[in-house]
Amino acid sequence: VVRRQERVPDALGQDEATRRVDLGVELGFVARLAVQVRRETVEVVELGRVVIEGAGHVPSVLRYLESIKNPHVFKFCAIPQVMAIATLERLVNNPDVFTGIVKIRKGLMLSLFQYTSGIEEVKGNDIEILDLREIENTVCDYFVICNGNSNTQVNAIVNSVQKTVSKELKDKPWHVEGNDNGEWVLMDYVDIVVHVFQKQIREFYNIEGLWGDAKITIIENKY
Repeated sequence: VVRRQERVPDALGQDEATRRVDLGVELGFVARLAVQVRRETVEVVELGRVVIEGAGHVPSVLRYLESIKNPHVFKFCAIPQVMAIATLERLVNNPDVFTGIVKIRKGLMLSLFQYTSGIEEVKGNDIEILDLREIENTVCDYFVICNGNSNTQVNAIVNSVQKTVSKELKDKPWHVEGNDNGEWVLMDYVDIVVHVFQKQIREFYNIEGLWGDAKITIIENKY
């Protein structure tokens, strides 16, 4: 609060006069803040209404994508739709929309789509996505987990994921480990970590059980 010194009647006494001036400044500040908060609240509420209206089209979009049988046509159509859904998710109750540019973090939903597509290209099995965002002290936002039937298939899945993500997202893993034996290969894309196992190794380590609080999405095989 900025104190303004003003001439006031001597009868009030200097301390009392200064106190009243300070109080007036404080009340004015509070009033202006209340108006600003109300305006921002109204804007956020209106934004929420628009987002909800947009989200109402998501089921129709998913039904349409489900009807597409050609995998190349599906990929062509799905990418912009997934990006649109990801944008809606970032807009919910987000006042930053009115003060700057809201970016989708490396297109997380699009990234997940590309990783699972890379796995399916070489018939990776039992694909699951673990959403870790609501768990404290996690190293990333998502795990993508799958398994192959041999070290040859595991390495083929790894190569396919890297190729697909590099081509579609222009991204490469920050760190890769486990390539030597092909039993458990980890690809660290910072926000997303991909685990490719041989089936018996996956069952032994049971990552899904270790991260039991994560939300799990099972990706049904298209083959």
